Amino acid sequence: MEDIEKIQDKRIRLSVAGISFAAAALILGIVFWRLKLVPFSFAPSASCLAYDDAYFQFIDFLALFKDVLSGKQSLGYSFSNYLGQSDFALFTYYLGSPFNLLLVFFDKSAIPEFFDIVILLRLSLCAFTVSWFLSERYKGRLPVYFNVLLSVGYGLMQYNLHQAYNINYLDGMYMLPLMMLGVYRTVKDKRTGLLSVTAGLSILFNWYTGCVNCVFSFFYFVLEAVFDLMERPKEEVRYGLYRHVFNYARAMFAGVLISAVYFVPSMYELTLGKAESGIDWYLLKDFLKGDPFELIGNYYVASGKDVGGMTNTFFCGLIVLIGVIGVFSISKDAMPLKRRLVYAGLLVFTVFMYYFGPLYMLFSLLKQCAGHQGRYLYLGSFIFVYMAGRFFCHLSDINRKQLIISVSVWLFIYAVFRLRHPVWDKAAVIYTGIELIVLSALLLAYMQDTAKRKLLLVPLFLLAFAELGVNTYRVLDMYDDYREYPAAEFARYERSEQEFIDRIKAYDGDFYRINRLQNRDMTYNATTANYNEALAFGYASAEGYTSTPHGSQLDFLSRGGYRNEGATPSVVSETSVIPLDSLLGVKYILSPFTIRGYEKVDDLADTNGKDVYLNPHALPAAFKIGTAPAPVYSTDPFEYHQGLVSSLTWVPASFYEPVSFTVRDEEGKRTYELELFDGNYAFFGYIPWNDREMGGTHIDINGRIKMAYSAWNSEDLFYIPVKEGEDKAYVTLDGHIPDIIECAKFYALDLDAFDKAVAPLKEAAPDELKIENGSVYIRTGASEGQYLFTSIPADRGWKVRLNGSVIKPETFEGCFMMIPLVDGDNEIVMEYHIPFLPAGIFLTCVGAVLVLYRKNVLKSGRGGNHNGNSFCDGTQESGS
Repeated sequence: MEDIEKIQDKRIRLSVAGISFAAAALILGIVFWRLKLVPFSFAPSASCLAYDDAYFQFIDFLALFKDVLSGKQSLGYSFSNYLGQSDFALFTYYLGSPFNLLLVFFDKSAIPEFFDIVILLRLSLCAFTVSWFLSERYKGRLPVYFNVLLSVGYGLMQYNLHQAYNINYLDGMYMLPLMMLGVYRTVKDKRTGLLSVTAGLSILFNWYTGCVNCVFSFFYFVLEAVFDLMERPKEEVRYGLYRHVFNYARAMFAGVLISAVYFVPSMYELTLGKAESGIDWYLLKDFLKGDPFELIGNYYVASGKDVGGMTNTFFCGLIVLIGVIGVFSISKDAMPLKRRLVYAGLLVFTVFMYYFGPLYMLFSLLKQCAGHQGRYLYLGSFIFVYMAGRFFCHLSDINRKQLIISVSVWLFIYAVFRLRHPVWDKAAVIYTGIELIVLSALLLAYMQDTAKRKLLLVPLFLLAFAELGVNTYRVLDMYDDYREYPAAEFARYERSEQEFIDRIKAYDGDFYRINRLQNRDMTYNATTANYNEALAFGYASAEGYTSTPHGSQLDFLSRGGYRNEGATPSVVSETSVIPLDSLLGVKYILSPFTIRGYEKVDDLADTNGKDVYLNPHALPAAFKIGTAPAPVYSTDPFEYHQGLVSSLTWVPASFYEPVSFTVRDEEGKRTYELELFDGNYAFFGYIPWNDREMGGTHIDINGRIKMAYSAWNSEDLFYIPVKEGEDKAYVTLDGHIPDIIECAKFYALDLDAFDKAVAPLKEAAPDELKIENGSVYIRTGASEGQYLFTSIPADRGWKVRLNGSVIKPETFEGCFMMIPLVDGDNEIVMEYHIPFLPAGIFLTCVGAVLVLYRKNVLKSGRGGNHNGNSFCDGTQESGS
């Protein structure tokens, strides 16, 4: 009989969770249709939710993963990722979600449709998992209809809606309720399996939000342990506390071990880039990081349109808010004072979680969250839903007068804050206050014990769901300006660009890098952050924009004139610095205009506004040098280029000549007038800045290139186009800011002198060279003391064998591998293996064994009574 009751109970919970999923999906589907999002709209202008980083990064990452699933690319190593590095950390941060496996049913050109569908599924799944949590946590006490309202509110919380540009975080949102259910089971009846498995899976799906969930699980564990121990006799409290801590620690330890296969290699990769600087201790500088009352003042419908989205609001519905306010209106008989104090402490903790320096630092995982200050804001929504669930379990025990007072106090603080800090959408602020009053009135009427009271659920449901729908529409609609790129145009570009790259590969089958000066979201002269098309279309390049770069590569590119923005994107898409590109083996550029020194390839017709240009100066990916080169010290990129060639050849190189210029200042403008000279020259300018201004300045380069300057993702070294016979050129900074613009430099690159300087390096190419992602074969003769320089970045993952013996390569400029050669024949075989992956696999197996062992112990009865014991009696908990 007990087993039948358990099955029936699970079926009920599944049904309620399914209704929550369907309700959230229905609201999202209607909103997506109204917003003309594919595949919910067939309008020619229909677009997708990908904006900002989703458009700049995630769309291309999904294209990469589609190729991985199709067997065209791998996650082990890729020369498409910056200058070359493993894609594994990129995968674990961006692509670990199981939903991405659905890409097998989509073409690369249909990624916008896939993107919108998986957002709908993930948000709806959030409603499903939190509904399951509420059903079990408040078993038998939370009415079904209020469970659905709270669950849909969590699924459609504003944090989730804003994550249309960080959809990799959404997996943490639907895993959080399952993890906290695991914590509850661990405390309630010592069943640790769910916590271990969900903690491991949460980290596997996205290690960032997985780690945030793990940190939060400790505080939630404290909450549940306090509730449990409050019901125990004093003599059992100490033993009970030890037991709870032991069970929780054991479960989390096994869970973290389960994730080790992803987590360990990823953490190593991060130490090579963003985590290289260690802990950001300066986050402790401020005791409070803002005005805590903004959590009240910013909780209104569509507040994300006004107050910076994720940073300041975790709005998840007014019915949830009433539940939070109403918790303290539950009668003392149903909720003793000590429990009220615990809930009051939970609210204080919620506020401190965002504004108290140490907690902010902890939940930000010890690093400053550049650009997204509220990455863990969803935790507040979960706490609100959790507290609201307790309120709706006790509707018959509510002190209605006290509820009216509580709502009135909230409204007063809300009104005062919004009067002091007005926003442009005053209608939404006023509407929120009115709806809060109406919903409260409907609930108060519903609490009356009358035969027809359930009829009040109809207007209550309609109003609550309409509010969530309006909020969803208005928050997502705020990004309409970013969705100017129709999905149909994306599909056309994706197909034609892939064909374009395939034609280039068929035309030239050697290993080389390709840079492009125009991508799908820009015309030349516009700044962009779209630096991942090499990943999307599978070609080697020198660009990239991920959260997992290798700092050594960015540093080298920056010294050479390709600055980086916030240690993530390398700005290489608006010019070609010929000496540096040649050293990197950039053999082709895809450009809408001609750059001196390049030769147009007529056999490859232009596609998407770009022609193919050959770099005749490009060096092979590997060549012999006489002896180990000396380090190059220069902060001037032009001198650095000459120093690189001089160091590799041990012959002083001089292929840049300074260009004379005069400066003319006008109001808000500065013009540099250049005196050119005849010859086979390409001209470049370099006007570095010491600080970036919002919007920056605008630069006019000889009337032929106009673009943003000293701004986000803008370059500081640029090409100056001139026509044959011109003896003058100009560069004008419009909006000139004297305080940030530093000394200007203009140089002419003598292409003949450059060719002569690098000729010995070209002639020193190996006899045989074969380079693929993660595999290199080189055969060459050499004399004693020679080295083989490669433009392959040094990486712990490379296993290098010289004539069968494993060797450790040296590095050039802290970036590239140099291999010492022996007299006679040299056969070099290089294979890439993801660092620490074997160790991660081993630890994952250990974690799985621990979970299975614990499960078998419980099933055999050796682990004690898992349905309750002297200090874990589940029946005692119902009032918590």
